[in-house]
Amino acid sequence: MRTTSKYRGHEIVRRNGEFIFPDTGEPTAQSGRFATCGHCGQANTPEGHDACLGTIPGAMNACCGHGETDDAYIQFDDGSRIAGEAMFEYLRGATCISISDETGLMDDDVLELLDDDEGGQG
Repeated sequence: MRTTSKYRGHEIVRRNGEFIFPDTGEPTAQSGRFATCGHCGQANTPEGHDACLGTIPGAMNACCGHGETDDAYIQFDDGSRIAGEAMFEYLRGATCISISDETGLMDDDVLELLDDDEGGQG
């Protein structure tokens, strides 16, 4: 049985009960490939954050969606959560977004990168 899916923007295929990368046949469980985003190709920040989001003050965790707007979210320390396009709208309005120096991206560059997907939606 073969089932195709995506994880962190990388295409993966379930074959004979295990997930593999279809381009190499490498099992995902033995790979370090998930340390990069399958959409923008950037490595996680040293803190483990999605590079295109950097550090979001007050966030407990967040995901850029890796090319899938509906999968993007921010969960805040107070338990509130925003997802999908609302998350990207929040970031567009945020003035306190902190991007890791190692990404080489500044705020406008990040938002442009997020806008490149799905006709201007994250």
